[in-house]
Amino acid sequence: MSDPAWRQRALLHLPADATLLLHAVEEAGELRLDRAPDLALDRRAITRARGILDRRLLVHSATVHTESGHHATLLGPWSRWVSADVARAAKRLALAEAQDTLQAACAGRANALQPPG
Repeated sequence: MSDPAWRQRALLHLPADATLLLHAVEEAGELRLDRAPDLALDRRAITRARGILDRRLLVHSATVHTESGHHATLLGPWSRWVSADVARAAKRLALAEAQDTLQAACAGRANALQPPG
């Protein structure tokens, strides 16, 4: 998700809460939401902001098991998630070609590129 034009469109009209969370993720490198720094956001605002960032594919999101056995959301930039080999291969793809490849891999299941309708 490193195409500058695509990223600009995804950032367009990003709500303030989502912008704040995105900056926190980018600054931290990865951010576990149950340990989120004081973002001046309540739990609902963090959950809403996370959903927006997920839908716009601005962060990589994963669920991790905490030390106490609960689940927590871990957000990070795509650049930390993808391997160097995959990043090199992706640079050779046009955005539309990459999206088509992902759609094919999803085999018709709902995904962030084509939400359920």
